[in-house]
Amino acid sequence: MDTEHTVFLITGVVVVLFVGRLIVRSGRHYIAEGTNRERGDAASGANLVAVLFHLSTFGLIALIAVIPLGGAMSQRYLLRLGILLLVLAGVYGITLSLLQRRREEAMVAALEANPPRRDKADPPAETPAGKGIGGVPPSEAAAPDVTVKVEPRQQTPRTGGVPARSDNPDAG
Repeated sequence: MDTEHTVFLITGVVVVLFVGRLIVRSGRHYIAEGTNRERGDAASGANLVAVLFHLSTFGLIALIAVIPLGGAMSQRYLLRLGILLLVLAGVYGITLSLLQRRREEAMVAALEANPPRRDKADPPAETPAGKGIGGVPPSEAAAPDVTVKVEPRQQTPRTGGVPARSDNPDAG
């Protein structure tokens, strides 16, 4: 193996290890933040996702290193590094979606283990400046006077108990 491949492999491994550590640290806090769970539970989820990230990106580094490219050595190195960074960005996005899924699963498990208590009724919403509807304070508002008048229906044999409508041309 020549120095060009060695330099690229070392650079790729260093970049992947750096991003992987960020995923573990950030993922641990991200999962634990949404669930109020212990850091150990969140760390195990973040570690599982980070292992998948490391294995997939190390494999991609090895594949990118053997791609035959033309041009000067510095151009080939920069091209390989650019390809690596673009692929790394895609894998990082997939990793973030996996962390989001782990967080949602942890939140559901936390809610199932400790459902929210609903002992107290929600306090009534306050209106601006203590005013009720239309700016009238609730203590001064009069209750509406609503009366309902119910009249019995007249039964007619032709309509089955429903009075015939006058706008019906066949009625009558």
